Amino acid sequence: MTPPNDTLARPAHFAGHSEDGKQLIFESVTTPIGDKRPTVIVVPPDRVVPIVFVPGIMGSNLKAKVNISNSDDEVVIKKDDPVWRVDGNSSMLPWLGKAPDEYQLRLRHEVVTVDDRGEIPKDGFWVFAKQRTPMAHLSVKQARERGWGEVSSMFYLGFLDFLEHHLNAPSKDPTQAGAPDNPALTSLKQVHTGAHPLGAAQSAEVPPLSGADIDLLLQCHNPVHAFGYNWLQSNAVSGKALMEYIDSTIKAYVAKDKQCDKVILVTHSMGGLVARAACKLQGAEDLVAGVFHGVMPTDGAAASYKRMVSGFGGEGGGLMGWAMANILGPRGNFTTPTLALNAGPLELLPNKRYNGGKPWLMVKDTSGLALSLPTNDGDPYEEIYKQSKLWWKPCNEAWMNPAGFDMPDLFDKYTKAVDFAAAFHLDVQAAGDFHPVTHAHYGQDGAQKAYGTVTWTLDKALTPEQHSGLQRHKLSDADMHITLKAGSGQPALKVQATLSAPDAPGDGTVPAQASAQAVDQGVKKTQGGGVLVRGTGYAHSDSFATTSLSEGPRAALHAVLLILKTPGVVT
Repeated sequence: MTPPNDTLARPAHFAGHSEDGKQLIFESVTTPIGDKRPTVIVVPPDRVVPIVFVPGIMGSNLKAKVNISNSDDEVVIKKDDPVWRVDGNSSMLPWLGKAPDEYQLRLRHEVVTVDDRGEIPKDGFWVFAKQRTPMAHLSVKQARERGWGEVSSMFYLGFLDFLEHHLNAPSKDPTQAGAPDNPALTSLKQVHTGAHPLGAAQSAEVPPLSGADIDLLLQCHNPVHAFGYNWLQSNAVSGKALMEYIDSTIKAYVAKDKQCDKVILVTHSMGGLVARAACKLQGAEDLVAGVFHGVMPTDGAAASYKRMVSGFGGEGGGLMGWAMANILGPRGNFTTPTLALNAGPLELLPNKRYNGGKPWLMVKDTSGLALSLPTNDGDPYEEIYKQSKLWWKPCNEAWMNPAGFDMPDLFDKYTKAVDFAAAFHLDVQAAGDFHPVTHAHYGQDGAQKAYGTVTWTLDKALTPEQHSGLQRHKLSDADMHITLKAGSGQPALKVQATLSAPDAPGDGTVPAQASAQAVDQGVKKTQGGGVLVRGTGYAHSDSFATTSLSEGPRAALHAVLLILKTPGVVT
């Protein structure tokens, strides 16, 4: 940086940025020549510990991997066209009014891949916007190189910018003894020093951060990356891709003459399953210094069953609830092709440990409880998911192929995918479940209820024979009701079955007790104590929103600093 001859640069701190990974560029402004105060430029340390963010289901942008054709071999989506992108509310509008066959056409794991062209917010408005992010002032080019365009701008970019700013802006003026910290470092110390993260579990031995802990940021560079993945494919496959991304990221920094041997993972929702697959099944654990899991469906979510049989309708109120239901699939005939024929969504179904192994799917008639599954120590895969004849079955074969493809043995393919999901759950658990250094946060809010259990209520008292012979008649367009009728050869009978509303404290999607809190065991095993925050006041999708009431962003920051404090990570 060379100012004009008659001026000196404004006295301030300026962080450098790099377009090639080696040469730093500094930008400043000039002041009158009489101002003799020095300008301080900040050179990032050679020690690099990258942060890799792994989003949840539907949180990665997808594009067509090939030309996508309908059953008449007419191309309806060209290769490389966007398929799924959540840059903002308007980006979801094209899904309004789509028919079930259009969901099936677009949302198939074999025809899509990650799209890195998502929106990256800029500092400023419209034509006046700079090519830098609003908070960290990272160049848009560099943010895209780090994968920020692969994930939902609407849900994650504010958080990524927050992390980048707080982890990499801190610096002191080396020219003045005792000079104050810059604003980012000062705010960190005001928020964190001597205190636990907001909402920290009382039983958790979470060490508060000292000023010295926060000053570790002066000794390392923590570039924030984002890892988008094809959330329709198995999390085991995505875990392998994450392992390869971690390895290549570390090697890329080493090639730039940096000291880099580990990354830190920060995950949202299903991204936690991807990270666990990478660490426990794909060999990435030694390359990961620690993990922070946000609102992870540790043992699955009963909402996955509900959404397969009844769509996203009835979840959340007001205009946003209506819009999300109509975008994501208002009824089961919209959601079944996506949820039943793609491994990733199936792996979000409750596993054998869900709800402590106790039943979570119930049927009640007017005389009392008629059905309770899975049975104690039972198998939800066999007892619930693979059922094909009973009316409460999660997968309705008649809804699986609205696009009319030549796809024989559809239910067979579904049951094999269920078997694969069961094997994935078991393999992760058998391998130890969690990284040895695990931190977490999740919702435990009675006002943000999630499906801990799912109950069907019948409007008549039935004999066991009558109940076992019931068949679906139709699905109501209005709400979570289905009409049942007697099977062939039985006396005429018509029954109304109503699906329960969410019943358990959580975040609107993942119930705390039945699933999310299973991560507690991983946190408790973390040497020195891990961050464990149980929060209120936010929905699942907003758990990392810097503008929400969620403590997720600050808890993640606290966890990252504790991981950096682990011997051998920085010092």
